[in-house]
Amino acid sequence: TLPAGGVELAGTVADIAGGPISHAQLRAGEAVAESDDAGKFSLWVDPGSTYVQATADGYAPSSWSGEAPGRPELQLTPESSLSGTVVMESGEPLADAQVEIAGLDWRQSSVDTTSGDDGTFHADRLSPGRYAITVRSAHAYGTSAGTVLVALAEHTDGIVIEVVPAAEVTGRITT
Repeated sequence: TLPAGGVELAGTVADIAGGPISHAQLRAGEAVAESDDAGKFSLWVDPGSTYVQATADGYAPSSWSGEAPGRPELQLTPESSLSGTVVMESGEPLADAQVEIAGLDWRQSSVDTTSGDDGTFHADRLSPGRYAITVRSAHAYGTSAGTVLVALAEHTDGIVIEVVPAAEVTGRITT
């Protein structure tokens, strides 16, 4: 059941060359839709300021902010990806470490993943650009030596993040 007073966002999803993207998933708050074969979609939302996010297989996510009703045109970039390994100073792989891959540009999304048993990690659906990588675990911490450049629709591999021992401090504040 839709509440009264909703307005339509009727828009399109295309790739950066202008070709339509079918079956893109769109979300605006609780409203969800899927683009048709021509890349067209329709969402019913509350009037006023609205934020729409689009995702599709093989593409990095994209978003649109504007006023509803409106005609959002979203462009998706072919996805890039990166892979690497988290290792201790000794060269031993570190399993189950939290790996944060943060884009340096506001248009890039950040991705969180976990290193596997062999210390490897992988992140996809990245926009092209530079990323900083931070690794945290209960007993280790490390960052990438500078930023990592990820090219358009390419896979960057061989990233090694060396971590050093770290301690976790917990406590309780009382008055």
